[in-house]
Amino acid sequence: MSIKDSNSRYQNWVSFMELNKGLKISHHTKMTIKQEYAKLAEIETRTRQLLSTTAIPTFLNFYYLAFAREIYGLTRRYQDTNLTREIDIVLYKWQSRGLMSQVLLQIKEQVLHVCGLGSSTAQKSPS
Repeated sequence: MSIKDSNSRYQNWVSFMELNKGLKISHHTKMTIKQEYAKLAEIETRTRQLLSTTAIPTFLNFYYLAFAREIYGLTRRYQDTNLTREIDIVLYKWQSRGLMSQVLLQIKEQVLHVCGLGSSTAQKSPS
């Protein structure tokens, strides 16, 4: 599974919004979306690099990438204690599905770092 770069995702989004929806999008909105796609591409790239250094079977990569995308989505919707609580819930969900806790925690830290939240948010993890 290859990871789309941010430019192709952005171009697909612009085409969809302008051609299919008939919407004109402001320059500010376009730049915001472009930055968000760049963050997502960086998160996915870092996750793939991390997974390549572990002994995780490649068929599980999809699930770890889904976890990274889900954490990224939470950072866009929640802040502070609500974000911490939601991340703990998602972490527990993926741990209960059999994914390795240590790898999930590393992915979580990478996502928070890329989003500019650092490791101060969502410090504790459910066991």
